[in-house]
Amino acid sequence: MSKDTSPINDQGDIPVPNPRNVKLLKTVVTVLGVLLVVGMIVLISAIVYRASKLKSAPPVQGFKLESKLPAGSTVKSMKLNGDRMAIRVQNGTGEQIILFNIKKGTEIGRIDLK
Repeated sequence: MSKDTSPINDQGDIPVPNPRNVKLLKTVVTVLGVLLVVGMIVLISAIVYRASKLKSAPPVQGFKLESKLPAGSTVKSMKLNGDRMAIRVQNGTGEQIILFNIKKGTEIGRIDLK
């Protein structure tokens, strides 16, 4: 068993804290508390700064797309990704995906699924 050489108070079982260590501990806690508050202020300031610099989205403009589909074709699904649109079409020979550029209003291409 190791022997504890720290001073003991009147009660005989609780060691008396070293005043130098208590002062050091208070200083460390104070410094860390200040760092925590300053860090939160910096974080909130950065979020506000970046949020104020966000560019607003351009206004939505109408567009017209036309595509010739064989008779009896049905649209199965449609997906948007930025300025691209993909339409999945079921026709008599199988399925087809038609790709469009929405900004230009043009058909980019077709993919036959067989």
